[in-house]
Amino acid sequence: VDIKHQVGNIAKSVMRHFYVQSFGEYRTLLEQFNVTVEEVKGEYKGKPYQGLIYSVIDDKGDKVGVPVKSSKLGKSVGYDAIQKHFEHSKSAIEKNRVRENLRPVIAEAMKDANNMDNFNTLLKEKNIGAIFRQNEQGRIYGVTFIDYKNQAILNGSRLGKEFSANLFQNLFNDIPVKEERSEQQTSHKLQPEKSSSPSLN
Repeated sequence: VDIKHQVGNIAKSVMRHFYVQSFGEYRTLLEQFNVTVEEVKGEYKGKPYQGLIYSVIDDKGDKVGVPVKSSKLGKSVGYDAIQKHFEHSKSAIEKNRVRENLRPVIAEAMKDANNMDNFNTLLKEKNIGAIFRQNEQGRIYGVTFIDYKNQAILNGSRLGKEFSANLFQNLFNDIPVKEERSEQQTSHKLQPEKSSSPSLN
């Protein structure tokens, strides 16, 4: 398999089909298709540069094969292009009222679900994917939603504190919810749980 071609096609498809507002959300989305991306910063001939390196990952989130620089894939998936895409996505998500439409649907599923699998199934019926990031003890420290209908990806924190990782941790562990204990979103250091890979077609 030509890794460069495979990675390039996935990254270009994600950029074409989805509204993404941040690097973390972009990476989470790519990881659903077994690709990950890292930012690289440095200096070359006295000038600072910023770039991206893409890698293929297996179902456990481990990198396989040789990483590919974005410059080898074309400008459309390079650092400058994705920054512009984040800006464009931000206005599109506001204009299409994506957050306002997602909140009641997710809130309804939270009310009806009795566990994480059940919650994911309820959302899938509404064409929404939920990706939970959990530590080794199983504690949820991040949640991201993919709205396939509006083709947007949003971290739970963008929807409001009632959709934070801490609330889902409490919800799925039957701990009484304490709103004031909402935790900050942490960075995407661990790979998300793998679900069946959605299709970009």
